[in-house]
Order: sequence, then C-alpha cells, then structure tokens
Amino acid sequence: QFVAELYGYKEHSVISRIVNAWIPEWGELGRHFSVLPFITAELIDELEPEAYIKLGLKRIGAIIDGKDFYTETVRKNQTWSLPCGLNFEHTAAFLARVSEKKLNKLWCSHGRLKNVPPGYSVMGDKGFEGTTGYYPNNNIVLHESIRWTRTNHQDCLRQMRFDKNAAACEL
Repeated sequence: QFVAELYGYKEHSVISRIVNAWIPEWGELGRHFSVLPFITAELIDELEPEAYIKLGLKRIGAIIDGKDFYTETVRKNQTWSLPCGLNFEHTAAFLARVSEKKLNKLWCSHGRLKNVPPGYSVMGDKGFEGTTGYYPNNNIVLHESIRWTRTNHQDCLRQMRFDKNAAACEL
C-alpha cells in the first residue's frame, strides 16, 4: 500500500501486478550482474589492498566463503570475492546436506572460476582445505590457522603466526 501511495495510486493492486511482472526480470538481471567474467590478473593487482601486501598476502585471486541461510529448510551457498571486497562469483543456494568442499568441487567442475589466474591463490577457511585440485588453474587454497598444542614448544613461531592471523582477521 505504501509503494502504491508513493506513486499516487489508491489501491495496491496495480503496483502488485507491475512488481509481480518485473521481479523475475530483475532477478535475471541480478544473476547476470553478480557473476563477473572479466576478472583478470591486471585487475586483481590493481585492486589489491595495501593491508594484504603488508601481511605478505600477495597475489590473492579470490577469497571463498560459505554461508548457511536458515529458512524453512537450510540453504547453503558460496561466494568468491577479491580482497578488496568485490564479489565476482557465487553458487546457487543448495540444500544444506552438501559440504563446502563438495559444493566447491561441483562449481569448479562445471567450468566456473577459470578467471582466477594461474599463480594466484585462493583464501578460505579450514573447510576448504584440500580443494586446490578443484580449480581449473590449480590455484593453491590458503587457510591460516592457529594450532595450539601442548607439544608445540616453538612459542616465538606460534606468537608470530598468531599476530599474523590476528592482523588478517582485521582485514
């Protein structure tokens, strides 16, 4: 009703018909504009944040992350973005029974993510460990982790790794 009144209509039925007719078109445009095929090494280098370079995280071609959506049934999707925050690829929403690794393998096996250039890494959490071979250009998947074990007596190395991880988490 509010939108109808904004456009000078007393009844919302006219606006409802217009919106119902156009929402599928807007959705299709959104799908086309949210997957960007023009990601190149030059673009990645140009948009690489200084904070990543200072941490030694150079040539990061993508950051992958999975997301669960809790609706009537749980849905899961994944997104790939550049370190500057530009999303350039995403999966459709799948039922939550699929693991992050399986969804990543499925998406890469269908010819997606060829635009992550050879020699560039992909950053992801531990759920994406061992997925390097899924990418068409065999992009190494990095995941920083902290291992706190009683048998690890390398306190200096552990503190340096912790400091780097803490700084990376602030990006």
